[in-house]
Amino acid sequence: MNEAAAADAMWHPYILLWILQSVMSLAACKASVHFPKAVLAIMILSMLAFPIFLGLGIPIWEDAPWWMFVVKWIIVNGLAVPLLCILSWKLSPGVQEALAVLVYVIHGVNVCWTLLYPAPLVVQKVNKATGVILTVALIMHCWCLCRRGIPLTEFSETNGTLYGRGTSLSWLVCYTVWNALFAGAAYSVSSTLQDILFWCLMVQLYYNSDQARPIEDYFMHARPIQLGMYIFVTSICGQIPYFQDVERTVAPFDNHPFYLFLSGANLTYGVMVLVWSVICLIQTDRPLRKFDSHNSGSLSTGKDEQEMHLVGA
Repeated sequence: MNEAAAADAMWHPYILLWILQSVMSLAACKASVHFPKAVLAIMILSMLAFPIFLGLGIPIWEDAPWWMFVVKWIIVNGLAVPLLCILSWKLSPGVQEALAVLVYVIHGVNVCWTLLYPAPLVVQKVNKATGVILTVALIMHCWCLCRRGIPLTEFSETNGTLYGRGTSLSWLVCYTVWNALFAGAAYSVSSTLQDILFWCLMVQLYYNSDQARPIEDYFMHARPIQLGMYIFVTSICGQIPYFQDVERTVAPFDNHPFYLFLSGANLTYGVMVLVWSVICLIQTDRPLRKFDSHNSGSLSTGKDEQEMHLVGA
């Protein structure tokens, strides 16, 4: 087979789907900074796709029940709508903090609902344990912030970015591997695109804000936008014959030794993340991260922050 034939053999309509998911996620992230109300309207109106296509008797992807997409839409927009409300209107600190609590609760629910999936593979069983660890660690970290009087979120009116303190960098690393293993085993390897995309959105916000905060603080802004656009594009494209009437690219993870090693290593790391969260909860004089100065929880922006002395943690 020559190179041209090999390239033709690799082409698949899903490549266009993945391009759409990537472009829409990046565009929505940029729009959320400048036109958050428009993005909020798109997120809410996307729900109309479900009753319309259900009434027409058109399935959203042939092998997936429509109610699964509805449940996922509720969880996803439970993350995106509160975030976009904070970005769209000037809210009191109390209301903003209450919405932040709601967002982090739904983040935990988004992890927990995956535990309902069947887990016939050893990798999936190990990964389920990691999901439990991640949920408990998230609770511990947010509790730790509350004990120290550090707000869960801070909104920058200067660059239109919402910073979240509820997820540490180590938690995000463990979460990324966990979610990639879950999506790859439950659906297909291509489903791990969402994990790549939310890191891309975090980097986009990071540079747009002149690197004002540590990269992990951008997760709260980036993840709901990315998930909302991901499920929106997936549900719409699921009605189009060009995407439906093709051979699927389902290639789930199997019991390959590397996946078993990766899930086991990530579980071990997740336990370490949980232990660190518990230690910081008990030792309130211990900095939550090296960028913190005297546990104030407040960070300067731009070049000033880069000149801060590191505090051992």
